[in-house]
Amino acid sequence: MGGVVVGPSRLVRPLALQEYQLYGAAMSPHDAAKVIKGLRTLPVRMAAHQERGLAVAAFLEGHPAVREVNHPGLPSHPGHAVALRQMSGFSSLFSLVLDTESREQVGRFINQLRHFRIGVSWGGFESLVNAPALTTEESVRVTMGIPVGLVRLSVGLEPADTLIKDLGLALEGMSA
Repeated sequence: MGGVVVGPSRLVRPLALQEYQLYGAAMSPHDAAKVIKGLRTLPVRMAAHQERGLAVAAFLEGHPAVREVNHPGLPSHPGHAVALRQMSGFSSLFSLVLDTESREQVGRFINQLRHFRIGVSWGGFESLVNAPALTTEESVRVTMGIPVGLVRLSVGLEPADTLIKDLGLALEGMSA
């Protein structure tokens, strides 16, 4: 991961000093080269992420085992019109709520997925899944209003039909 802060020196200088004290002077040459190399293919990868993410979200939205899909690229999303005005595209990171109040069913769903890895490092080439109800203390989950069936997906660069089939099988096996 890399970044840049640009602005008037009176604002940037204190940030640069704080960043230096916390993390060191600069990223390594190797890391900088990896960032530059990744930037070359970023537009192509983002287009693929968007396409696959929307296809997966549309599939999930129509599945009876899914209560809700939270993806601003879907016309049914409450923020869709605003997203169209403010965004030039949509990411492949979104959430859904399974139609269950059972942590066990959520766990079965996750464990049956074959093309999604469990993880939270969103935005890579591989598809990832995370279920906060399985990793968050129950009291915290309830206090924060996180539904038991909440699942976060980061759709990677695998073919959309492969991911859709994988999700469909996991949804069918969730209640078994």
